Amino acid sequence: MSPLTRVSVAFAVLGILFLVAGTGGFSAMTADRGVDVSVVPDDEAYVGIEMVGDELSEEDRIHLLTITNQFASEMDELDVTVADGNDVIDADTVELESTAIGVGEGTAATAECTAVERTGVVELDIEGGAGGASFEITRTVEVDCGPTTGTETVTLENVSTVDGDEGDLTVEFKGTGNVFVSGDPGNYTVTVTYKKGQGEPTSTEKEIEIPENQKVSLRDGGGQIIKVTIGDRTVSNPVWGSNG
Repeated sequence: MSPLTRVSVAFAVLGILFLVAGTGGFSAMTADRGVDVSVVPDDEAYVGIEMVGDELSEEDRIHLLTITNQFASEMDELDVTVADGNDVIDADTVELESTAIGVGEGTAATAECTAVERTGVVELDIEGGAGGASFEITRTVEVDCGPTTGTETVTLENVSTVDGDEGDLTVEFKGTGNVFVSGDPGNYTVTVTYKKGQGEPTSTEKEIEIPENQKVSLRDGGGQIIKVTIGDRTVSNPVWGSNG
């Protein structure tokens, strides 16, 4: 091998090492066959990652990350674990919607909030594989679970119905994301005020029917419930403020 050839090979090796070390989308990556690794942001890398951290998912679970498969083949392995954090989320409750993700598809990683801290930074390890390539990624997410609470029940007397009658109702808050209403049967106008993440509160109005001896859920996925107005009476979630 000539001196010029040896120099060319040396520069080629250094270039490859520099490329892999500078990859923004991965902290480590291996492949059974050739994979084109480039220096790109998370949303353009083979594993697209959107940090969320302040949106409620089903059953009051917090949405931590959205992971998108941008490989050319199915992502058949995926795991998310808590590497470091505080008491904002319960590390044992981290779940993925799916661990097998098709090309161009995404999945959400969620977890249950604790009742200890409302906000904090959580470090997550993301591991997986697709098409013979495996990857390890570490990301930190700013998590805002909002206020936390257990179950609290408020009784409302002489609440106006749609027909102009009156009834007594029981409003039961379950955490910050669901409210159950029960009591005297009838149709009632209900306005639910939500707060999602760091956004401004929004309200939705609808008519509900309270059957005899049954509870009606007011949850519709809009976010954390701040207050509920039924007829001419308003009751606030005790976590957010006093009843009115």
